[in-house]
Amino acid sequence: MYKIQFDPFYELELEQILISIITDYTMDYAQKIVQQLDQTIVQLQTFPKMYAVYADVPLYRKFTVAQKYTVFYTVDDEEQVITIVHIFPSMRDLPSLLN
Repeated sequence: MYKIQFDPFYELELEQILISIITDYTMDYAQKIVQQLDQTIVQLQTFPKMYAVYADVPLYRKFTVAQKYTVFYTVDDEEQVITIVHIFPSMRDLPSLLN
């Protein structure tokens, strides 16, 4: 089973997204997003390559949450570590955010 680690950028981005969700929607919706994230990340521990390589940055793989947020992660097979690197609203210009 792979170990999960979180990049500080991801943690900051997630915090900003959750604040926005709570402000614009509800705490329940924010909790739903976190629950979906947690479930997917747990699955990654067993199936780290279950999501596609991101063509614009082949080092990254990506998945979406609630069809609104895109999460980028890396897989280190040698160390058996998955690093959750970024989370962005899916409607943003993702290639420019990653460069």
